[in-house]
Order: sequence, then C-alpha cells, then structure tokens
Amino acid sequence: MKRKISISLILVLALVTMSFAMVSADDPVAEVYVGHGIPGGALDLPDELPVDVLVNDAICLLEAFEFGEFAGPVELEADIYNIKISLADLDDPCSGDPVIEADVPFESGVNYTVFAHLTEEGAPTASLFVNDVDSAVAGYTRLTVRHTAFAPAVDIELYRGWERGRMVGEIEGLENPDQAGPLDIRPGGYEAVILAAGTDVEVFGLQVELEPHKSYIVYAVGGLDTETFTVLAQVIELGMVPPPRPVPPIPPWMPELPELPELPELPGPPQLPFP
Repeated sequence: MKRKISISLILVLALVTMSFAMVSADDPVAEVYVGHGIPGGALDLPDELPVDVLVNDAICLLEAFEFGEFAGPVELEADIYNIKISLADLDDPCSGDPVIEADVPFESGVNYTVFAHLTEEGAPTASLFVNDVDSAVAGYTRLTVRHTAFAPAVDIELYRGWERGRMVGEIEGLENPDQAGPLDIRPGGYEAVILAAGTDVEVFGLQVELEPHKSYIVYAVGGLDTETFTVLAQVIELGMVPPPRPVPPIPPWMPELPELPELPELPGPPQLPFP
C-alpha cells in the first residue's frame, strides 16, 4: 500500500521532531520517518539543500535538514498537520517566507516514510509511503525499492553475490513514484543493476550487504540529466519470528492386546528314588 501527496519542494521534512507534547503514551499513534531525497544540484542550489520547518505556525521543529538524511521514527497523534517550509536561516531559523504550505494527514497504527524527491519531470515533490514493519522470519531480511528520481521508468535486476551470480529478482517498468516489494530474502551480499526500461542500457549499479532482521528501503533519487542520480537507503530494525515448522502428527494410541490364555501347568522333573 502506498499513498502519495504531491507538493512542491521539501514539504513534510518538518515531521522529524514532532514528538513534542501532542502525543501521550495511551494515544493511538502513527510512526513517521522523514527522508530528504532532493539533491540541491538538480535545482542549481547547494547540494545539501538545507531547510527549516515551521509547524502549526508555532514551533520551529527542524533546522537545516539536509539531502540524504533520514530521521525518525516519531510518534504522531492521528491528525492533520500544517507545515510551512523555508530555506534554512542559520541566524534566525524558520523566519523566512514559506516556500510551501500544506496540510499532511496521518492515521494511527501505520508506519510511514515521508520522502521529498523529484518527479519524473524533475519538479520537487514529496510522497507518503507505508512501510511494512512486520517481524521478519528468523534468518531473513527485507528489501523494498522505490523509484523517486528525475528519470523515466527503469528495470532492475538483483543478483545474489557481488559478481552477478544467480539472479534472484527482476523488476520491469518501475515508474516514479512507485515501489517494488517488499521482498523477504536471505541476508548476504547482493548486486543490483538499474537499466533504462526495456533496454540493456545500464544506468546505475551497486553492491550491498544485507543483514538479517532488517528492512532495507532503497530510493533512486536525483537525475541523470543533472548528473545527480544516486541511491539512498533507509534501514529499519525488524522483530523476529521463528520459521514455520510442520506440526508432527499425533501418534495413534497403541491398540489393546488380547489377553493370552493361561498356560497349562507343566509337570515337574521326575523324582529319583533314594536308598
């Protein structure tokens, strides 16, 4: 499941520190991660593209949050939050004119990542993704891939090992801002190759070491035309459940044996006469 909110620039980066007194321990809450996936170089701005965030016109929650960073999770009461974004001002944070204002809703009991990125056409936007944080089977890891780059559809090939050994997965025609997965696989070394959709033209390649009982969410970000295309990884610790095992059948009761007939009494040994 994935829901998208199309907004300009770096909306929702504000949520990084929203655990302030809005939430009590007994309230049903949403868990929210925030990621910054807009390289400033794609917009002719400094690569880090730091921003300040103002929430509900009252609290400067985030100062100088930079490209490539993830924050969270924070627990938020289910509600709609008003967010204003401005370019970072180190001397007087959150004092600049807002670049964007929007209302962002969250539902209780859901784990989200709010991710700022570029559209396929290169415009700033943000998407709201739902994360699968269910416990992993013992000895497994979880992989999700999200296309959030200034690029057309791509194909992705996943190989076990770092020298393109056995192919264990293939994704065709993944478009911005869609995702593939989650896929639960064995941990270890993997090589991923990103290709232009329907071709054998390699766009990007990476080698990763996946550890057990973690969720790896890989984002393609930036743009090819601006030479800022790269990948970012969000890692979430997962719980663990034992592997399913077949329940052995209950053995049948031992049948009752029939009673044996009494054996006849055998004669004793002959008595020898003594003088």
